[in-house]
Amino acid sequence: MGAWLNLAAQGSPGYRVVDTGPAHVLRLQACAMPGSQRNPSPEEIEEALATAGVVAGVDRAAVLMALEEKGATRVQVARGRPVVASRSGRVEPLMPAPRGGVPADLGVRVLPGQPLARLIPPEPGERGYDLTGRNLEPGPVRSPRLVAGEGAQLTPEGTEVLAGIPGRPIMFEVEPDLLHVAVVPVTEISGHLTYSPIPYQFIGDVMIEGDVGEGSHVQASGWIWVKGSVQGSVLQAGQGIRVDRTVQHSHLITRSGRRVLTPMLHEYSRMLADLEQMSDYGHQIIGHPRYAELSRSKSFGEVMLLLAQNRFRDLRHGISQVRKLLPDLTIEHLRLHLEAALNMLEQRVYSGGMSDIHDVAQLIAGFAAAVQHVRQALGSGSAEGPVHVHTLLWSQVDADGQVVVYGSGAELATVRALGSVQIPKLRNSNVMSAQAIEIGTVVTSEADKTVLEVSVGGEIRIDLAVTPVTLRVGEWQYRLQPDSRGTYVQSDRDGRIRITERGRQAAAVPDLASGVNHLLQKR
Repeated sequence: MGAWLNLAAQGSPGYRVVDTGPAHVLRLQACAMPGSQRNPSPEEIEEALATAGVVAGVDRAAVLMALEEKGATRVQVARGRPVVASRSGRVEPLMPAPRGGVPADLGVRVLPGQPLARLIPPEPGERGYDLTGRNLEPGPVRSPRLVAGEGAQLTPEGTEVLAGIPGRPIMFEVEPDLLHVAVVPVTEISGHLTYSPIPYQFIGDVMIEGDVGEGSHVQASGWIWVKGSVQGSVLQAGQGIRVDRTVQHSHLITRSGRRVLTPMLHEYSRMLADLEQMSDYGHQIIGHPRYAELSRSKSFGEVMLLLAQNRFRDLRHGISQVRKLLPDLTIEHLRLHLEAALNMLEQRVYSGGMSDIHDVAQLIAGFAAAVQHVRQALGSGSAEGPVHVHTLLWSQVDADGQVVVYGSGAELATVRALGSVQIPKLRNSNVMSAQAIEIGTVVTSEADKTVLEVSVGGEIRIDLAVTPVTLRVGEWQYRLQPDSRGTYVQSDRDGRIRITERGRQAAAVPDLASGVNHLLQKR
């Protein structure tokens, strides 16, 4: 990017001896010869630069200035043009700060018209060049896009998303550089939730100011936040569960709504596109030269089957994929609606029972509604499903994310989590995690009453084990002795395990067999 000219000081003139002619005494006279140690010419400097490969960015004025100097000098006589870096676009969140210290911004609320996110457009850079004449490119820029989901709207310029309904704002990346901004509706129940023979079902969050009574079944596509206690009930959430007081004789379930619904949305959207193509096929079939001939012996639906078999094979694959995902949905009426759309498709298409082109239009309308339901539920789901409770007694937790018991601890409980598990006090309980388990004090009244298990690659930390406790990593098992303190079990994906107690190695542990099943595979 730069070339410099170094010049030594110009020397004194050269001299020659002048012959003064015949004489008895030889007299020599020195005659000055100016220019014998001259500087090179500008043309010579430029030639030397070209020989060195410098063909761009030469500053002739700097060359001339350097050559006029009598003393030694160093002057930059060529410079490249540096690249002006590009700036990628970005999305600036405009959402308010969370209130109350609750997880996942659960306490954030917005009102209609409130800005949620702003798109900052990219700034392209400027091309540069080096001394050899090679162009230097500023590089590509990222151009994120904003999508307004349920409960939100995009401004006409497409640069800002505004809240369309009151609720909890969320923003997540659907695919690289495509950000989904939505508002999750929040249902607030001021008192206690009492028994109902049918499940309570909510799209979005539900916040219950009081307790959840015996025998209740609560389902939500977003968060379930109970500010009281939960007794003898089932809570199912597509994002997370928080209970501010005690959970007794209950079952808490979180299923990652986004993990389930994102591939489901892809499949339903693809099937909708297939149905729209089938509609085009239907109109073409009616005008097909053989339609009159075929219709004498076959119904309209059978002709569709005959002439569009390849497209129907693709639909069959999509139906199969979606049916695998349906059992993991936490909202029963959503699952029933989506399953009904599949059943209608199979009944109408694969039985050849369509009577005319209007039946295809009905299928399209049904699937368009299904896609809309999935989009709505997707906005309130998350990539994982955490559970935060104060105290856990005689209960079960199955979570697609982290489990945190932040109060008195857990007793006679079973906890299974894809994320980490943190419990201050644990008594007569089993805990299984795909990542990590951290326990303050653990007590068991009977052998094997308390088992802590992680997948291969996970870790277990225990501050104090008052009684013997069983630790498992995959197929490997270790018995922790009474009054063990500062126990840390660490494993890696290659099956190596290390156990330390109070900073010293507690046991030499052999490598796990290569064929060990992970916890999730076993489940």
